[in-house]
Amino acid sequence: MTRRRRPHRSPHRSPQGLPHQRRPPRPATPGRATAVPPTAAWVARSEVDLVALVPQVLGFHPSESVVVLSFGGPGGFHARADLPHRPAAQQELARLLAGACRANGAPRAAVLLYTSYHERAGVQARVLLAELQAAGLDVVDVLRVHDGRWFEPLRDDEVGTAYDLAVHPFTARAVYEGRAVLADREALQASLLGGDETERARLATSADLRTRLLAGDAAPDRLGREARWLRGRVHEAVRSGEPLDTADAARLLAAVVRGDVRDAAWVDLRRHGARPHVALWLDLVRRAPRHLLPGPCGLLALAAYLHGDGALAWCAIDRSREVVPHHSLVDLVADLLQGAVPPDAWPEPSAGALPLLRDDDRAS
Repeated sequence: MTRRRRPHRSPHRSPQGLPHQRRPPRPATPGRATAVPPTAAWVARSEVDLVALVPQVLGFHPSESVVVLSFGGPGGFHARADLPHRPAAQQELARLLAGACRANGAPRAAVLLYTSYHERAGVQARVLLAELQAAGLDVVDVLRVHDGRWFEPLRDDEVGTAYDLAVHPFTARAVYEGRAVLADREALQASLLGGDETERARLATSADLRTRLLAGDAAPDRLGREARWLRGRVHEAVRSGEPLDTADAARLLAAVVRGDVRDAAWVDLRRHGARPHVALWLDLVRRAPRHLLPGPCGLLALAAYLHGDGALAWCAIDRSREVVPHHSLVDLVADLLQGAVPPDAWPEPSAGALPLLRDDDRAS
């Protein structure tokens, strides 16, 4: 492959908000995708720049992974997937990634394979290169990355070239901007854990009582009052940035059990203001009793998707599915991610579309 030496302006910017795809360690899962938030541009001019860009885009350092970075498209696409073992799975993944790049209008792409298995990387590289080129993409680089070295798998390079991300400008910029890059996806998953067991027990007692009360009195006016309270309390928490006290946290956790009430929690969620929603729901996921996790996990997944943090969105989905296999909001976000739907395509909801909030919409 002929490598292009032109600078590559990462689509990790506005107006080119890019879907980022990742795949958790489940062989049966065909693929997953989500968007990258708009930020200032990252300009990659070399192989090391591409290697340094990946953790900035994903938020963690991948391993045993296939990563596709796309450049120049109106929607664009970044992706991470587990590196398959079987040839059939490698071909399936290549078709998935090429199709997603094409669907998102990306004209150019770079491929990075994170693994110690140079033969497996070579096979995946050739299969993926063929699919990307067949989809009309200009593939500007194909690299294998392992243990502080990058290699050229299309040339059966087993020696590689050393690099040090600790002194790379992208790393320095992330530190300056206060952005944390985690060691791996397991560290990101661990960020959803925490909380105090004593408070968790109090939350369970209070939230379970409220859940039973809502179930026992499902009159529209009662549910409407709860939905309006939920909308207002979320708005206040997002504006202030302050963690909820135990009483309000319990009431929110109970309210988001019901789908019709839960909708009020995301009706005001917009892509440009998603970050504080991520913080709110991440805090509640950490504090929530296990049986109440699906509601806040679904809301965290949606907020993370709109913010462009696909890895966090999938971690929230996986956390919910540890409790229940299906949840309406969780499954909705999973479909958006897996379909590589850019957050820009998410229609802004209207309170008037929600039966329990129609009075609010008319009043405004």
